[in-house]
Amino acid sequence: MHNTESKRKTIQQWKDSGLTQKAFCQQININVHTLHYWIRQLKDEAKPKEQFISLTPDTSLVSEKMIELKIGHAHISTSISQLPSLLLELDRAGLLYDPA
Repeated sequence: MHNTESKRKTIQQWKDSGLTQKAFCQQININVHTLHYWIRQLKDEAKPKEQFISLTPDTSLVSEKMIELKIGHAHISTSISQLPSLLLELDRAGLLYDPA
């Protein structure tokens, strides 16, 4: 059984080797399809997961100053007083981190 770190190490060894995937896999005695699977699996893990956050607007804050956040392609408008709660929810959902 290979863990994520050993998969990353193997993929990096293949990249550093200058060999084709097939030649590298023959050299280390693994199936080329296994290497393909690991590459796809690690790419999928790096992709941000789609998550939705439900926020209930506080209508008593209508007169407050509003702020607009741009995170990637998302544009979020909220009151300044609600900003800490919004950022906390975005952080809990893992949406404030750059996967790169």
